[in-house]
Amino acid sequence: KAPKFLLKAVSDITKCFDNVHVTSRVVKVTWGQYSVFQADLNCMDDALKFDWKYYINLAGSEFPLKTNLEMVTILKA
Repeated sequence: KAPKFLLKAVSDITKCFDNVHVTSRVVKVTWGQYSVFQADLNCMDDALKFDWKYYINLAGSEFPLKTNLEMVTILKA
């Protein structure tokens, strides 16, 4: 739903960081519809192209109660 110039700006900014990525397949997401799940699947598929060990999907209304280090420690156990 974002204008193309915004998508390009975000994509350009991510090139400054090795650990920030934008999905290769943009989906017009409508809350409560399959498109939400499809967008998640697209991101998971893209994440497989990188050397990531864990994938945690947080919604915009969620806030992690553990630090990244604490979550990695838990996931390694």
